[in-house]
Amino acid sequence: MKKVFFLLALLLGLGSKTVMAQNLPPYDTALKKIIYTEVVQVPGASKDLLYDRAIRTLGEMYHYANDKFAEKDKANGKIVFNGYTRVIYKIDNGTNMTDPDLIKYKFTLWFKDGKYKYEITDFIINRGNVPFHIERWRQSIIDKDKKFGKEDRIVEKMNFVVDDISKVLDRLKKSMVSDKVEEKKDW
Repeated sequence: MKKVFFLLALLLGLGSKTVMAQNLPPYDTALKKIIYTEVVQVPGASKDLLYDRAIRTLGEMYHYANDKFAEKDKANGKIVFNGYTRVIYKIDNGTNMTDPDLIKYKFTLWFKDGKYKYEITDFIINRGNVPFHIERWRQSIIDKDKKFGKEDRIVEKMNFVVDDISKVLDRLKKSMVSDKVEEKKDW
């Protein structure tokens, strides 16, 4: 009986691991694109204070952040930022590999007294000035098609993007409730 229970638990564990490996981002079926969006309440914070905190936080999170702002409009409470990430995954020997392609996205923030809204969308890999939308990875993973080979590592890349955006949003949310500046560790 213990052996049957152990085998059943092992099979269930393996099955859940397969599902976990396919960490898919939120998808808007009407727009047919990946969109992270939420309205976050910050009671007592003014529109201008939230705007300033967001500017500071983006500057802390991204190298050369000042060059990445497409729009900074404090009066109307809006920031449009050209965000990016570079995928890192493990190759067969366990070494971390940095993917040569930069994944770019549009990061928009709107501010009102006591709340802000964020939207992250338009995920694109620019390969030789030809935009490649990562929604194609998502659809290929869902369809289990063979458009991408094992060497393309799309599941790993998609998982990295989802995890990276989660970290960005967690940091944003923490920084928007406090004026505490995150100190950089001195090595």
